[in-house]
Amino acid sequence: MIKIFYFFFIMLISLANPGLCQVSHRELIIQVPGITHERGFPEIKNELLSIEGVTVIAFCKQQQLILVKVNALKLENDLILFEKIRNLHYKFYVKQDASLLQAMTTCTKRELSLKNELPLE
Repeated sequence: MIKIFYFFFIMLISLANPGLCQVSHRELIIQVPGITHERGFPEIKNELLSIEGVTVIAFCKQQQLILVKVNALKLENDLILFEKIRNLHYKFYVKQDASLLQAMTTCTKRELSLKNELPLE
């Protein structure tokens, strides 16, 4: 609970005063139908984490969403991420008009796994 509060607090500060932090990252919300913590997600997570500058923030089981932050200074575009998922033969959709904050608040508490709660393999 404290982790979620801390995340929301930081996000609100960032949104309230964009001058406080330089935008050096992009947020991606990737929906992969049919994946679970046990099947699909571990493989995708490992592939994404093999890319320098990519951080998997959370997984929403309910909506099968992978929430990702990409360091814009290290990765110019997201094509390599999409290629890695395609190479695993998963169909996926990128949610264009949503933020990580919106996705995290939409996902129910028991269906959301934050970065340090994600399965290792």
